Amino acid sequence: MASVRLPLIPQGTYRIRGANAANANAYLDRQTDGSVTLQGSNSGPSQQWNISPAADGDYRIASITNANHILRTNDVDALVCLPTRRIFTWTIEPRRPDTFVIGIASNTLAITAQDARVVAAPRNNRDIQRWILDPNPLASDGTGNPASGTVPIFHNGVGVIVNANGPGRLHVLSFESIGGCPNVVGYTETNYSGTTRFLISHSYTFERYAFYWQGTGAATYGRGNSLVVKTPLGNGWGTAAIVGWNASNFVTGDVSARVQTAVLRDGMITAFIISEEAAVASSNALLFQNGNGAVVSATGPGKLHVLSFQSNARWSNRVGYVETTRTGTTRFVISHAYTYERYAFYWEGSGPANYAKGISPQALRRPLGNSWSNAAAAHWWTTDFVTENVNAQVQNAIVRNDVVTAFIIPEA
Repeated sequence: MASVRLPLIPQGTYRIRGANAANANAYLDRQTDGSVTLQGSNSGPSQQWNISPAADGDYRIASITNANHILRTNDVDALVCLPTRRIFTWTIEPRRPDTFVIGIASNTLAITAQDARVVAAPRNNRDIQRWILDPNPLASDGTGNPASGTVPIFHNGVGVIVNANGPGRLHVLSFESIGGCPNVVGYTETNYSGTTRFLISHSYTFERYAFYWQGTGAATYGRGNSLVVKTPLGNGWGTAAIVGWNASNFVTGDVSARVQTAVLRDGMITAFIISEEAAVASSNALLFQNGNGAVVSATGPGKLHVLSFQSNARWSNRVGYVETTRTGTTRFVISHAYTYERYAFYWEGSGPANYAKGISPQALRRPLGNSWSNAAAAHWWTTDFVTENVNAQVQNAIVRNDVVTAFIIPEA
């Protein structure tokens, strides 16, 4: 039997959140006496954990405030975070969708939620032993753009920015589906003779994507949370830029073999034109078609909340937000996730926000609501947005800030 490839958990700082309904918004929290309990979100250091690789694929989990304070169990199998002379490591095993079982590497016990208490108990395949790893909230450089370059590219606020001299086509391949979907390939086209700016986001269904530029001029690319978009982009599948869900940077490689088995779906790739002067696509195009998406201009600081719902793979609805500390105007792009047929969004901030189709000029913007009761909603079969009350869909949603398809557009 072939071995199962477990995804690598990138070394970094995370918050560890319960995945079952009773603890959906509760995090592992280190108390002053070293005990670990489940508490509501506070974004403080007591809920921040450094996860780093150990031997044989295991992991070491320590408090962000003191590397000698190790997450471990005591003599009655309660979870604590205290110094120890022992080597104490954990296994982190993925479960679908997007949850993990965190087990003691030396035995068969796993971290288990018992109301507000957290213990290690025999594995039971119940959701009280499933956990979500939320990357630590990104620092801000004051411009509304995340400052860290080590955050995985599939995290919100990141994505890819491409500056391409056209006319031409930006080709994108989404592959290694976690939902059993075939690889999907397509392109977004521009007829603009100057520089067209694209944003490529991840699709929740796919673990990796690759892209290249076919045009009359050259193209460069960079992380969406960086103002430095200077890496030369290849001109074929043999020299495509490639990124995976757990990577913090890109590699160049040949994905020609994967393209051979891909389904051509121009309307479902996650590449969008975000430079309004290059918006040449039809205003009647479907919202889920390439070159569309939504562009939000918001006066901050504040949070852009996004809900993805009605999954065609029957996964749970997902809700999250992208936050900016910028006091001026921050622009966002919202794209669809391939798995979901609909999405909705609203702005919670110190000032107002407006939005438009990603290909629309500034004049076609409209006010954006400030709650789930008056959110803007997009359906895969429509050409325009509607205002909709989606409170019922939010009630059963899983909170996942790192998989929402909303990205800050860096401003020079």
